[in-house]
Amino acid sequence: MAARTLLLKFEQRGLIVLPPRQHTPSNAARNRSLCLIDHDQTPIAVSLRTLLPLSINKVEQGTDDLAIFKSLIAQHHYLGLRNTVGENLKYLIRDRSDRLIGALLFGSAAWQTQARDAFIG
Repeated sequence: MAARTLLLKFEQRGLIVLPPRQHTPSNAARNRSLCLIDHDQTPIAVSLRTLLPLSINKVEQGTDDLAIFKSLIAQHHYLGLRNTVGENLKYLIRDRSDRLIGALLFGSAAWQTQARDAFIG
């Protein structure tokens, strides 16, 4: 998937010419609509200490948490929900009363690394 995305970016930038597609992809997941899940959006106006301990749980494929995670990203991320490329880790954060308070997605940085590389040297 990552290699295909790289090749398509090269083609979009005019760096290579790819042969025409031999068939249309039948990726059913691409055309599937997402079921948005309602969640408590009441502002949190207490100190962090009153929320502790927090639980940070990895979101696994095929779990209810994955549907919640995707719904949160679709509703609240400025880019919306898009397919990720490469390795990534997803987490949901809940407070002591199991109230959902956040979602984290850590992905591999593949395209925008010039500033990072300049900083590292």
